[in-house]
Amino acid sequence: MTTRETSMIRFALIEDDPDTRLLVRLAADLDPRYALVAEFESLQDAVPGLLNQDVDVVIVDRLRQNHRTLELLTQLRVAVGTARIVVVAHDRESVPPSVAVAAGADAFLDRTAFTSVSDALQLATGRLHRAA
Repeated sequence: MTTRETSMIRFALIEDDPDTRLLVRLAADLDPRYALVAEFESLQDAVPGLLNQDVDVVIVDRLRQNHRTLELLTQLRVAVGTARIVVVAHDRESVPPSVAVAAGADAFLDRTAFTSVSDALQLATGRLHRAA
């Protein structure tokens, strides 16, 4: 890995919409602070897929309120270790912040808090910095 690659914030995206995944991928490609290292359509796919990934942040789009979702979020926490898990909420049907945090999320980001993919990445990664 180059120095630039090791200083980038490495993140994974869990998003069911292919257009949104594309937008996030393009935004990450254009910003030298971020490296999108894994993409998944669902939590179910992400849990085994992230076991051997070195990520700093996992961005999870819209968690629906059901027992299986919370179980998978708990499994995701185990799979990614100390990586930050950020859940993005869209509507009232999403899992409440306190429930997401209790199941393993580190932060909850309201969809109305940002206007661009770049803003979302900056909010999701917060003050994370990787040593070069």
